[in-house]
Amino acid sequence: MTGTIDQLTARERDCLRLVARGMSSKEIALALGLSPLTVDGYLKEAARTLGVSSRREAARILAAHEQLSAQAGETPPQNLGAEPADLAETVHSGVPLPPKRSEAEPRFRVPFLSGPVSEAGEANK
Repeated sequence: MTGTIDQLTARERDCLRLVARGMSSKEIALALGLSPLTVDGYLKEAARTLGVSSRREAARILAAHEQLSAQAGETPPQNLGAEPADLAETVHSGVPLPPKRSEAEPRFRVPFLSGPVSEAGEANK
């Protein structure tokens, strides 16, 4: 398995680490300054390289490999694999990650739906 892990590019590893943090392709793209389609391409290629069918499984394999490397005294690439996910605030590229999203806040706001509502229940225009 180590041979295939070593075949991953730095960008593929960055994307997989962010998948392990539960981030979507759009969130990863924002954090790395890429397009979501580019992120999807990196993740698809990483999964193919590791011989798995999902990005999450590929992320688990990379995390397990980096954890074993850290336990063996090796420094994991970009020094992110050995740290708890909440301590890793930047990726190898140095771009800060977006803040963690709270489930209490909606992902999207629709201005015309969030305006004041009259007593009759209709939105004021």
